[in-house]
Amino acid sequence: MQLQIIDLAKSIFRDDVLIKHKGKRVEISYNGKTSQPRSFIFQKKIKINRNLGEFCGLYYGEGTKAKGSASHQFEFTNSEPALVNRFFTLTKMILGIDKKKFIIRIKATKCNQR
Repeated sequence: MQLQIIDLAKSIFRDDVLIKHKGKRVEISYNGKTSQPRSFIFQKKIKINRNLGEFCGLYYGEGTKAKGSASHQFEFTNSEPALVNRFFTLTKMILGIDKKKFIIRIKATKCNQR
């Protein structure tokens, strides 16, 4: 079985997505309020296997998507380095997105000490 990435992108981003076919790959760009849309190149079809299941489980448990003022955001929140690295690895394997494309945010909070 395979997942059609174009159908998935259209369902997530609705009409705000630009799609350019490139053989077995597809370039998907968000067409939001920015003058330079950010684009990613994916395989048109993704194999449904154990890695995809693990990726979906991590995203379901620790991920979210949000629409910011100028872009869509795909987020993964966890403080365990091994889990974050596994998510990066799976994202590269399945979607072809290198971790260099991610924006890392670190949030530190002060614990109440007595």
